[in-house]
Amino acid sequence: MKKLFKVLIPVVLAVIAVVVIGLSIFNKGMADIKKLSVESIDVSLLKDGNYFGEYENGRWQYHVEVTVRDGEIKEIRVLNTKTGPFEMKMYDDVNTELIQRIVQNQSLQVDTVTGATVNGKALLKAVESALKEGI
Repeated sequence: MKKLFKVLIPVVLAVIAVVVIGLSIFNKGMADIKKLSVESIDVSLLKDGNYFGEYENGRWQYHVEVTVRDGEIKEIRVLNTKTGPFEMKMYDDVNTELIQRIVQNQSLQVDTVTGATVNGKALLKAVESALKEGI
């Protein structure tokens, strides 16, 4: 029995250490993104064109193209297929919902999707970065 504990205890401690380290890497940048504020940009003042922006912090990485025509945001495209080690497909529904809100309101001052606040803020910051190009 003592032999079992001598082997089992280090294994359990190693597993706990791997989980803790993994979670800290997985969530790196989350607290910073939650604190971010997104600027209000008057879209009607922007020149027509396609603007590119990005935001990266930890596993949240967005590269976007924003099309502005006649003083309105016409389209927002997410250009990257991965965000950190993750495929962007897992965020498609959240991104689509948030992009629709931005285009419908012609503003970055929109609510993020419930349960995806960090992901939403990262996308908003990428779009903000793109729109600042047109100012």
